[in-house]
Amino acid sequence: MHTHGWDLVGPPSAAKEIEVIAATADYDGMCRPRQYQSFVFAHGGFVGTLSPHLMDSRTDGALSQVTIERDRKLRARYLRYAATDPLCCASRTTTVTFAIEADPPLIRALSATTVANSSTQAR
Repeated sequence: MHTHGWDLVGPPSAAKEIEVIAATADYDGMCRPRQYQSFVFAHGGFVGTLSPHLMDSRTDGALSQVTIERDRKLRARYLRYAATDPLCCASRTTTVTFAIEADPPLIRALSATTVANSSTQAR
């Protein structure tokens, strides 16, 4: 379904009172999302996005996983590509912990940690 310029990408992630909906504006030639975003809702209202800008698959900063931890906390993992990384294999990931503030209702990054991916360390 293409609504207001967005296609939903997979089922929403939902737990407790948090729902994360991924949507894309376009696809590449291999049907990977381009110009995508993850929208976060808490207690029925929109609280923000998981990136300050639209993302493309297989590029630095692309969101790869979201884990809802508690009623007002979630973690998002982003791929981090070095200049020499092949597009299949980002050499690092950054995990950002987000909190959802109650008043005003908005999502806020609390911390970020970047680590090398074990599958790419031997290259």
